[in-house]
Amino acid sequence: MFLPLKSDRPLRRPTQVVYALIAINLVIHVCMELLGTRDADRVEAIYQWGQLDVTGKAWYTFVTSAFLHVGWWHVIGNMIFLLAFGPNVEDRFGRIGFSAFYFAGAIASGIGHAIASDAPAVGASGAVAAVTGAFLVLFPLTRMHVIFIIYMMQVPAWWLVLFSIARDFLALDYNDNVANAAHIVGYLFGIGVSFLLLATRILQREPYDLLTVFKQAKKRREIREAMTNPRFSPQGAYRSEKEIKRDHDNTSAKEKALSEERSRVAALIAEGNMDDAVVAYKRLVSDHPKSPSASTLSRQHQYDLANHMFVSGDYVTAAVAYDRFIDRFSTDREAPAAMHLLARLYMNHLGKRDEARGLLEKLVTQLHSGPEREAVQADLDLLTK
Repeated sequence: MFLPLKSDRPLRRPTQVVYALIAINLVIHVCMELLGTRDADRVEAIYQWGQLDVTGKAWYTFVTSAFLHVGWWHVIGNMIFLLAFGPNVEDRFGRIGFSAFYFAGAIASGIGHAIASDAPAVGASGAVAAVTGAFLVLFPLTRMHVIFIIYMMQVPAWWLVLFSIARDFLALDYNDNVANAAHIVGYLFGIGVSFLLLATRILQREPYDLLTVFKQAKKRREIREAMTNPRFSPQGAYRSEKEIKRDHDNTSAKEKALSEERSRVAALIAEGNMDDAVVAYKRLVSDHPKSPSASTLSRQHQYDLANHMFVSGDYVTAAVAYDRFIDRFSTDREAPAAMHLLARLYMNHLGKRDEARGLLEKLVTQLHSGPEREAVQADLDLLTK
């Protein structure tokens, strides 16, 4: 079983609504547990009043039921998922928007359960499922820190969310006392609302939300189809079989050379031979100036090599490496640190004060209170004096 902890996407504002919802749910459950030790009949009456009324007559229960839970595992499980996925969704929706979305998700999932079952229900899982569905649309390419049995690991966010959705779909045929239909409707509600907000541009697009990923994939496919049409050159001229074969051989040779050079740099880094890796990396960048993404290494190798060049004083190449890391891994947890180091290179060593100011101003808006933000603000103050 995967237990999600947090995503690797940095927040631009402090989390408040998610923490408040978690606190309210936990306080209510503690009070119910304490009251149950003294007056079990009163607790039963509260559950009868607040649980989801599938007839729809007690409309308020679509909200009250989201704050009642049966047992500690029930409430803790829901709050863990809310804590893992909620902060980033709150960050995108804003506090008021997220609050409205959360309660709307609770109502939508409650309606879904009422349609699918005549059994009363309690729990925040429908609202949390809506938040999880929204996360899938807004941040599909982020990575989640999870605990699997006793191991800490990272998995792609889209994989974890789809795994949870599939699990609920498979459980529909089982009588496991879990409102799986409410979960599924919650997921669909979160996915649908997020897609609608992105499509109508009510919610600002980001480079890696699901709608943008789909559109970029479509564009890449169209470009690839146009470029791989063997009969026509970019100018539309007819090409002979001999010309097609020659161009194909040239392209294959270039791709092979690029792959070999990348593998060479990666092998040197893995061996700990960083100085030779720097030399090989410079050759890689020089040989493929028009392919910045192709000549970018894996996430860890790119970051480690950039840090080594920074420390060793190779500022020009370090700036190139940091810039490519930021461009390729913009949502990585180390991206803010890479941006700050690149800004300092521009400011202190490369004479690019305007570029440094632009990076620092962007960082200030991304980081909330803490030593990292204070350091960025201090550098920005130096530039503006």
